[in-house]
Amino acid sequence: MNAVATHDDVALDFSEIDAVTPSFIDEILGFIDDASLQNPGRNLRVAFLNAPTRLSSKFAAIGKAHGTRMEEGTSGAWELVKEAG
Repeated sequence: MNAVATHDDVALDFSEIDAVTPSFIDEILGFIDDASLQNPGRNLRVAFLNAPTRLSSKFAAIGKAHGTRMEEGTSGAWELVKEAG
């Protein structure tokens, strides 16, 4: 998996990754929570490129618990957005 950061956006490329687990999503969202605390007033966006699975309601529920909106785009990429609060 590769990560590319540009300002408040991060793209994680899941090429050659077979699966993601709920605990992995929870860990990623924990990092987003920490980054949000360190950057108050800024929206943070993480894109999951080449996601190994569709975005399920259980993953979206984990996002909601962290205050992060999760959506799947037409390309299959996931977008996670933590709004400034």
